[in-house]
Amino acid sequence: MASAEAFDTPAKGKAKARSKSRTKDKKKGKDEHEEDENKPPMPITPTEPKLKPEDFEEMDLVEARFDGKSKWIKGRITYARKDGTFDIRYETGDSENSVDVSMMRHAKVAQKPATTISIPKKFLDKADPRVMEVKSTISTIKSKPGLKLALDVLANQMDNGSTAEELFMMIDRDGSGDLTKDEMVEGFKKHGISLGVMQMRILFDAFDRDGSGSIDFDEFSILMELYRVDPN
Repeated sequence: MASAEAFDTPAKGKAKARSKSRTKDKKKGKDEHEEDENKPPMPITPTEPKLKPEDFEEMDLVEARFDGKSKWIKGRITYARKDGTFDIRYETGDSENSVDVSMMRHAKVAQKPATTISIPKKFLDKADPRVMEVKSTISTIKSKPGLKLALDVLANQMDNGSTAEELFMMIDRDGSGDLTKDEMVEGFKKHGISLGVMQMRILFDAFDRDGSGSIDFDEFSILMELYRVDPN
């Protein structure tokens, strides 16, 4: 007597093969589904909020795409225009006017300890006549509350991450590399400090050690750094 397998037709064989294939595909699909469930969720990349003109103000440290190019360059806002654009003085020495907020972002500032100074410590400790002269001038400034307040404002900017160079660039509106009396007046006004004519003359002369009628970066930085060592 012939076995049951002997009577299997080719059609039945194909049907069995399809049934096995479907069973295998179902098992494979189930395994893949279980693997997907066990996978950790993909992290969501946060998108930066769209910035508006009111998110920026004068004196802010920013990064901007100078001249519309792709590279971000650090600078400081020197003027906020009524149309919502900004003038920026870059750390490279370049300046740009009417920069749109779409080309700007806030710069990340590394906080510096109040005791950090850029002038070598051995120079500060040295009884150099120039240093002693500046320290004497600083003592005079400290004895006058209005002048001390003015320097305190600049020193606080440096304690919050600004460098002497950045402050100098911000006040130096025309980018000449020297500060005039008018630029100093405007610079303090932006910080809410309004000095009288005589007060401004005393403070300006304190910076202008060579009596040239303008303040260069060396004169500005050494007085500010020495003032920060002992502002009280």
